[in-house]
Amino acid sequence: MRTFFLSLVFIAACFQAFAAVNYHGSIMRQGLPLYPIQDGVVSDFAVSGVTFNFKAVTFGTKTWVWTKLNGKSLDDSNWSSRLRLGYPDKQESNLLNRVPGTPQTYGVTGMPNINPCQSLISRNVKLTFLQGENNVFYETSEIDYDYMRANSADASDQTKPVLNNMIVSATSQQLHFSLSASDNSESFFYYIEDAINKIAEVSFFDEVNLNLVPGRAYYFSIYAVDFSGNYSDPASYSTTFTGLSAIEANVVSVYPNPSDNVLNIKGIDAPVAVRILDMAGKTVLSRVLSSEKEIDISGLSRGVYFLKIKTQTIKFIKK
Repeated sequence: MRTFFLSLVFIAACFQAFAAVNYHGSIMRQGLPLYPIQDGVVSDFAVSGVTFNFKAVTFGTKTWVWTKLNGKSLDDSNWSSRLRLGYPDKQESNLLNRVPGTPQTYGVTGMPNINPCQSLISRNVKLTFLQGENNVFYETSEIDYDYMRANSADASDQTKPVLNNMIVSATSQQLHFSLSASDNSESFFYYIEDAINKIAEVSFFDEVNLNLVPGRAYYFSIYAVDFSGNYSDPASYSTTFTGLSAIEANVVSVYPNPSDNVLNIKGIDAPVAVRILDMAGKTVLSRVLSSEKEIDISGLSRGVYFLKIKTQTIKFIKK
C-alpha cells in the first residue's frame, strides 16, 4: 500500500512539474540531403543537387515548423511537404501553408503523446521531413530533437536579438502585428504570448495575424528569439479588442500598389490625418487630406512603406 501511495505521489508530481514549465525548444538545419523512397524503402544514395532547410520551435505542446527545398523547381499543385514527429509513437502532419512563388512551407502541429514523467528523464523525439511531387517522395534522415532546449545553440552567442519595430492594426476578427527585428545570427523567430488568455504563437515571418474575441481584454508580450535561446527585451501591447465591422475594416484602400509617384486613396469622406512610415517605423511623410485623395510619393526611395490612416495600417510598395 505504501509503495502504491508513493507511486501516486510521484505521478502527481510529474504532472504538476510538467504543467508548471512553459518549456521552449528549437532546432534549425541547412543543406540536409534528401533520399528517395521506392516501395517504402529509403535509398542509401542522396538526390543530387537537392537539399533541405528547416526550422522547428516548440512551446508547451505545440510545435511550429518552417521548411525550404533547395535546388528544385516545383509544380505547386502536386507538391506536398510533411513532418513526422515523435518517438516511439510517430505522427505525420502535412505542412499546408506555403509562401507563394517559393519552395517554402510552414505549419503547426501538436507534440505526440508526451509522458510527463518521461519528459523529466528523456526529452528526445525524432524528426523526419518528407517532400513529395507527383507521388514521388524524398525524405531526410531522422533528426534528434530535445523539445526543451535550443538544439542549434552557439555556446559563444550571448547576444540577444533586438526588436526594432512593431505596428499593430485590426480587422473584423483579427489583430495584425507587423514586426521587425535584428540579430547577429540572422536566424530568429517571433514569440507572442498572452498568459492571461493562454495565447502562445510563434512566427517565422514579420507579419502575424491573431484571431481574437471582440469585447475581451488582451495583454500581449512580443519577443524576438534566436536559435541559441536568447530573448530580446519584450514589447508590450494591451487592448480591449472591439472587433471592427467588415465595412469599417476595409473602408480605406490605396492604388496603384506598387506605385511610382502618386498614391491614390479610396474611402475618405472627411479631412483625415495620414502618415507614411518606413520599415524601421520612422515617419517619412505626413499630411492632412481633405478634398484631395492622393499623396505625392515621388520623393520617397524605392522600398516597402506603411500608410497609417484612421484605424488602418496599409502596406504599399514604392517602385
